[in-house]
Amino acid sequence: MIFLAGMTIVGSQTGLNGTRGKPSPARMRTSGLGWALGIGRLGRIAAPVLAGYLLARGLPPTLIFLSACAFALIAAVATALLVFRGNRVEAPAVEEAAS
Repeated sequence: MIFLAGMTIVGSQTGLNGTRGKPSPARMRTSGLGWALGIGRLGRIAAPVLAGYLLARGLPPTLIFLSACAFALIAAVATALLVFRGNRVEAPAVEEAAS
């Protein structure tokens, strides 16, 4: 189960590169993708440290894994809400694209 969770988390982080192109305006694509990847990397750094701290405090591993599921659920809901955003991105005007 841990292998499957790790594989899908890393895969979704990598898949973010391909999916962010279409729904974002051109002037915001790189900033949004950079922030998303940066937050994902911070999570990869902080998660083992936090898990080690919680283990040292005496929490059982099952409770730690269940608390990690809450973050995965939040990410899944946020991703699902992108469907409601739709494809409302308009093509930039010639003047805007030139600048």
